[in-house]
Amino acid sequence: MLWTDCLNRLRQELSGNVFTMWIRPLVAEEVEDTLKLYAPNPYWTRYIQEHHLELIAILAEQLSEGRVRKVEILVDSRPGAILSASEQPATTTAALESAPVPIAKPKREKEESSAKSRKRQLNPLFTFSLFVEGRSNQMAAETCRKVLTQLGASQHNPLFLYGPTGLGKTHLMQAVGNALLQAKPNARVMYMTAESFVQDFVSSLQQGKVEEFKKNCRSLDLLLVDDIHLLAGKEASLVEFFYTFNALLDESKQIILTSDRYPKELT
Repeated sequence: MLWTDCLNRLRQELSGNVFTMWIRPLVAEEVEDTLKLYAPNPYWTRYIQEHHLELIAILAEQLSEGRVRKVEILVDSRPGAILSASEQPATTTAALESAPVPIAKPKREKEESSAKSRKRQLNPLFTFSLFVEGRSNQMAAETCRKVLTQLGASQHNPLFLYGPTGLGKTHLMQAVGNALLQAKPNARVMYMTAESFVQDFVSSLQQGKVEEFKKNCRSLDLLLVDDIHLLAGKEASLVEFFYTFNALLDESKQIILTSDRYPKELT
């Protein structure tokens, strides 16, 4: 089957995470000289169109020996042809990266976890008053305090806290969140790890709740993301984080990131 051959080639050309998350769930059919691909939602089709459709078209023409001359990506509205996003089984990122390519449609499974359960809440003990300052972290602490008085100001936005484990990066970033909520109880603050960002994004795709995910992330006053280096290699999640990042900065909303790697090492 042509699409099976295309999948085998795409699996070699793309990173495992991108292939499993975006390519493998597509359903294909040949109509005359056109290979039609069906995705669960408009967001999915837009991503494929912008990032992978050209490669798929080249492979389809080569592997069909010229029989297929055009590839289209469409939102699947055919009854029973593909599970809706809300009916697709939820898996962890690790499972996505290792699962084999399916031939049959996935079985319906109940969603067992939610985005909320994966987000870690702010630790009430992570405050400036309980932070132990030293020569190695004094400047970072002073900068975080300054951020509170100039929230969203371009001088410290985004704020990137770099350093090895044990210097208090997580404590400091959460101290900003706790202090903001103490001063403004209605402030919209979200703390999450990069890993939980990926899990929540994947879950939103599978449940057909991408717009809700984007709205939640882009309507914040303060976004705190720990271990941002863990997004490296997760191309689809990086794209979504890039859009979220820019949307918040455009509205002068504060972003604080932490990593144990220099920014230049994150690409």
